[in-house]
Amino acid sequence: MLRKKVTILLLVFYVLSGSAQVSFRIDNGIAFPNLRVKISPDVSFPDISVSIGKDIAFEDFTVGVTSNRSMADFIISDSPLSDITVNASETVTFADIVVRYGQQVPFTNVKVKIKEYGEADYLVYTERSAITLEEIVVAILPALNSAMDYKFDKLPSYAGKFKNQKHDVSRSSGSGTDVVCELSDAKIFAQDKEGTYLGKICNEYDSESIFNEFGRYGSEFGTNSIWNKLSEYGNQHSAFSPFNPTALNPPKIVKEGKVIGFLSIRNLGAPAFSPLYLKRLRSEF
Repeated sequence: MLRKKVTILLLVFYVLSGSAQVSFRIDNGIAFPNLRVKISPDVSFPDISVSIGKDIAFEDFTVGVTSNRSMADFIISDSPLSDITVNASETVTFADIVVRYGQQVPFTNVKVKIKEYGEADYLVYTERSAITLEEIVVAILPALNSAMDYKFDKLPSYAGKFKNQKHDVSRSSGSGTDVVCELSDAKIFAQDKEGTYLGKICNEYDSESIFNEFGRYGSEFGTNSIWNKLSEYGNQHSAFSPFNPTALNPPKIVKEGKVIGFLSIRNLGAPAFSPLYLKRLRSEF
């Protein structure tokens, strides 16, 4: 267990200024939790693999435990009025997210270093006398989501900026209003030989909208839908899919005849927008 007393010596990386905190109530007996998480060092076929510890090399971000609630990014609370109520254990049935964590997890999605001293990208506060690594993993789910360009729809998001700037906050956690204005009514085209049309970024009731679950371009079953995990434009291995983290030719976003960006979970050199982030904004288009 990581005792709170060691955190008194933490040097805070920055002072929160308008960044929203996220509070978690973690329990194994919540009847109707907002999120069910199976979390264990020994999970088969996890959704997320996290290498977490004090001696992690080349970490994606660092986390410290703070004794100052007002400075915390994430709070583990005993209150039933918390932002997120989580049912978390190794034996959760029908979990929303399955997480494998440990100090030496192979092929991890994210590496997190726990810091007792010095600067930390994120700070966690707990109302309890001690905090376990499992609780830290649950608390930083929003940071994991941000680090993976909001790959998982059911994970909570974080309203603050991803402080190590590995991601363009304008597309990951910045102002949704700016993104909506920029992309509203833009069209999406695949970078295949045919330049296949993949729909529009617009109101979810529009028949061509990528957010219309009953439309050709918003359905999970549409041939030309980015949400079809079996299609050339939606699976994680296709060179033309926005969900392939190594794809060099993700779909283009075109507005008024000009390419204004790309649809991709990858942090490209040019402006890129995660489709999962845009999906969270669908009601604003």
